[in-house]
Amino acid sequence: MSILLSASMCTAESEQGEHLFKIFNYSIHRGMRVGCYIESSWFTVGGHEWCLHYYPDGSMEDGKDDIVVALELKELDHKALTARMRLDVINDPYVIEEAHVEEEAPPSEITDQLGKLLEAKEGVDVTFEVQGEKFPAHKLVLAMRSPVFKAMLYGPMMEKDSSRIVINNMQPLVFKFLLHFIYNNLLPVDKVMGDDLLDEDDKKKVTRHLLVAADRYGMERLKLMCESILCKDLDAESLATTLALANQHSCSRLQDACVRFIASSSTKIDDVVASKGYNRLKRTCPDTVMEMWEKASRLRNRKT
Repeated sequence: MSILLSASMCTAESEQGEHLFKIFNYSIHRGMRVGCYIESSWFTVGGHEWCLHYYPDGSMEDGKDDIVVALELKELDHKALTARMRLDVINDPYVIEEAHVEEEAPPSEITDQLGKLLEAKEGVDVTFEVQGEKFPAHKLVLAMRSPVFKAMLYGPMMEKDSSRIVINNMQPLVFKFLLHFIYNNLLPVDKVMGDDLLDEDDKKKVTRHLLVAADRYGMERLKLMCESILCKDLDAESLATTLALANQHSCSRLQDACVRFIASSSTKIDDVVASKGYNRLKRTCPDTVMEMWEKASRLRNRKT
């Protein structure tokens, strides 16, 4: 996320100027009366017109000048007088709108903070038991991430003892990875979690189990992520098992990927038919097998 900033600047400029006013035979001007003056020519400083008044017999308002200027009088000789006036004129201030500055906001730290919360186990208020292993967690975080957990912990499905919940039909490692995703919003399949170092076959199996868990707890994003991984890692030996999984959990994208894999070559068709998973799929889900062959046949016909 980025923050859009705007800025402006107030500034004022000044202009300095000098004017020399020479008065020759100035002594003969005495006696003009108080308040009478000799006027210099007009000059411009700071966009304004100025002139210098010299009062031989004094001003009627001495000491009450509205504008204070630096005035230097110098008597050149008995016949001439030079008045040097320096003016500093400060113009009216004005505002300049500066260009918009876009600052990049730092990335969100919420997932890191939630991940550390799970690791530290601070403030946990529920413990899950999965095949004898215990997993402490936070009810509010689980309810926020899963509508099923929300119903279990706060809604009509709430257990009598909501501080201890037994999870059946799930492996401890899968539930551990499920919690990791809930708190970190990341799949840990490609990482080492404690002593859980997985080879490629194990990663595939865990991903399939995670897809089932995601569907079970209404976590659509996790389900789609698992589906995407399985679509990219198909093989003839496990294809029938993957197709059965896709059919059971309504993963249309994974179903299509399996059909495209079969239709890609006759060699792959033979390998799939020879696999153990295919025979099991044919016995348990004959409709799925029939649909698969029909779709694969249509794809092959379009290619030819």
